Amino acid sequence: MRDVSKTCAAVMRDHPLATVLVLGSAVRLILMPTLTFNIDMTYWVKISEMVGAGFGLYDVTGYYYTPVWGYVVALFTFLGELLGITDMATLVPEFAQYLSRDYPMAAYAVSPAYAVMMKIPLVLTDVAVAFMLYHLVKDITDDDRKGVWAFALWYLCPLTIVESSIHGMFDCMSAMSILASFIFLRRKEYLIAGVAFSVAVLTKFFPIYLIFFLCAYVLREEGLDRNGLGALTRSVLGAIAALIVIQIPAFINGQFWESLFFLTDRIGVSTDFLNGITSPRMIPFLIAGAIVLCLILWYFHRRTEGAYIGRIISMDPGRRDHLVIRSLLVLGAIATVGVIAYTMISIAGSPSNRALDTMSDLGFKAVMLLSIYTILLEIYLAQRLLFSDRENGYCTYTILFLSSMVIFLWPPLPQYVVVAIPFMIVYAIVVSERMTRPFMIFSVSMTAYECVLGNVTALLPIAVYTDLVPLDAVLAAVDVLAGYIGDVPVIGVPILVASAVAFLSLLNMLRHWYNETGGRMV
Repeated sequence: MRDVSKTCAAVMRDHPLATVLVLGSAVRLILMPTLTFNIDMTYWVKISEMVGAGFGLYDVTGYYYTPVWGYVVALFTFLGELLGITDMATLVPEFAQYLSRDYPMAAYAVSPAYAVMMKIPLVLTDVAVAFMLYHLVKDITDDDRKGVWAFALWYLCPLTIVESSIHGMFDCMSAMSILASFIFLRRKEYLIAGVAFSVAVLTKFFPIYLIFFLCAYVLREEGLDRNGLGALTRSVLGAIAALIVIQIPAFINGQFWESLFFLTDRIGVSTDFLNGITSPRMIPFLIAGAIVLCLILWYFHRRTEGAYIGRIISMDPGRRDHLVIRSLLVLGAIATVGVIAYTMISIAGSPSNRALDTMSDLGFKAVMLLSIYTILLEIYLAQRLLFSDRENGYCTYTILFLSSMVIFLWPPLPQYVVVAIPFMIVYAIVVSERMTRPFMIFSVSMTAYECVLGNVTALLPIAVYTDLVPLDAVLAAVDVLAGYIGDVPVIGVPILVASAVAFLSLLNMLRHWYNETGGRMV
């Protein structure tokens, strides 16, 4: 036994990367067939059924994301059919009574075989992100040990494990694409960087906030001149090309705005309105408006002959910073008044008098306002990067860390923050190893929040398809969690507590950065 222990210790010492890969993969392989949060996975079943019946992703209500994940589901559904995986899910009639309650669940138990099939691309993505972080950090620091540490922080992170192996949520794909975009920018492969950015945004929308950082990075590297404009143009062309290719079916079927429902629903804009302003009869006016705008910008540039940009570059950094902050505060005030007025009109015109519906509407408007504040903060951080020293790599990774963090000024669902984790890890390894502990606290807190959201429904597949867990025991637990204390859902109490702790752990990372640096970015 002692010899075995020595052998294992030697292997871990001599092959740390392989050891982490084996450990992380083993945990995932155990969890994939045994635990599954049933809400989102049930929607993937619906997509598979729609695709199998010959429908498009948006022909039938049920798929609310952009097409990228839908294409992945369709591909693996086809592969599953080739492998004989036809049993996707089983209806659990006993759960029907809980669907009208304020309890996050679906009345289906997803089959372990189907769950594993849909989790495979997510686990493979986890592996890809881990290796990308390893090579990126090793390239930045020229230290293999730090590269392995970055690999481990991602691949053994409890949140990334739960999201890919239990939840079956695809935010890791968005994380992979936005990380790839940054890596290609570092290599000055701007066209491919634009493609990767578009894929990231069209997988989950949150990376779109990083557009200001990425543009500032390009202009800082290439200069505020024709070289910078050319590099930025190549990135934009790559992003547009990827957008067109990915959205071809949506364009053909007239479902482009339906494919962006995840975004439009959260900002309170209906797809009918968007379809109206982009209808064929409006296209000439939109094109004419774009041409006029380009002509105005071209005239302004020729008129000033770059003097305005030169004045900004030569401006005292403190004065420039003050000017930017003042301008952004004015824009923030205007946005606040506008959203408040919009909220009052929306509530007054709502046909529902339920307090829960009103609170939900207020929540969406609050997220809209916080999204505007996030954009303003991203602009400020981008201009700090733009006018920083090119040789100051620590500044780059600090601002990238902050830019990815401020995306979630509002208490986010756990899966959403996965897109920011690679940049948290880069900062913790490259800039401040003291951030590792707050990052681990954050990871555990978010994982706990995710487990509260999924709760005992994760046991439903093995309760229905095996004898490992009695179905009656799962039903008894659900009956308690789906109950009410007065008008307050029982499940709402642990969700509220877990979400608060998780959000505080995110803010704690920002607090740690501020205490360590005094708020300095450069």
